[in-house]
Amino acid sequence: MRCVGFRMAGQDQDNDPSVEFALAEIARECEDAFSPLLRDRGVHLEVAIAMGAGRRRKGDPFRLREVLDLLLANPDPSGNVRLFFSGRPERPLTVEVSGVQPPPVRAIELVGLMKGLIDQTPSGAAKLTLPFGTVDASDTGRSAVRAKAVDAPFSGLQLLIADDSPTNLMVIREMLANTGASITAVSDGAQVVETWRTAQLDMLLLDIAMPVMDGLSALRAIRAEEDQLGRPHIPAVAVTANALKHQLDEYIMGGFDTHIAKPFRRQELISTIEALRPHP
Repeated sequence: MRCVGFRMAGQDQDNDPSVEFALAEIARECEDAFSPLLRDRGVHLEVAIAMGAGRRRKGDPFRLREVLDLLLANPDPSGNVRLFFSGRPERPLTVEVSGVQPPPVRAIELVGLMKGLIDQTPSGAAKLTLPFGTVDASDTGRSAVRAKAVDAPFSGLQLLIADDSPTNLMVIREMLANTGASITAVSDGAQVVETWRTAQLDMLLLDIAMPVMDGLSALRAIRAEEDQLGRPHIPAVAVTANALKHQLDEYIMGGFDTHIAKPFRRQELISTIEALRPHP
């Protein structure tokens, strides 16, 4: 199974397809694609990004994703798999994948096309070093000034996002960067209910499958308290990979206003929030 759609035949030439990309989105896509597959084989996947390494970068995310696909598809059955991204903003991007078989020839070729290096750490992890620089801070600053009036549509909006995956929380935060929204993040349904009780919130974006209490149960508890206390219903979005018709019907019956199916794009998230946000 692939993290994403990859290059078609004939796209391996040594060109320079540098584009700006979000490292957190790559991490999320790989976690979503491979966690269930590895779990079925008795292997746990951990995905982490070092502090300072998550800034937007320029490089070839398509070949990077294909290399990660090749590595993650061949885990070492004796242990768990860890995917770790690091690299200070002014340094190359480093990716370590531990708990996998030695990299196949195809992965080595792709790293070479990206003008990077692939070797093995003393612990046996595959280590990629890639010349993917971060987006220039001055460019980001100028873009932010130019886009402030347009790209901050949610100024003052108080959002609660809930997901048990730190990677998914990071991706949503990045997608909502520069929108003006204030974000509170929690990792289970019980925290959702408690935060709703104590904080001033305008909208909920809830994963469904969470520990302690799932998102649907959390919203049902909130709806019951709203009715009991005479409080207005807070808009709620189900953010889930479980999006079959009978499941969506259950979410609506449970009190959700709408849903976003994982994986989703930034514009879909923005449009959904805009449609449900309270307007003065």
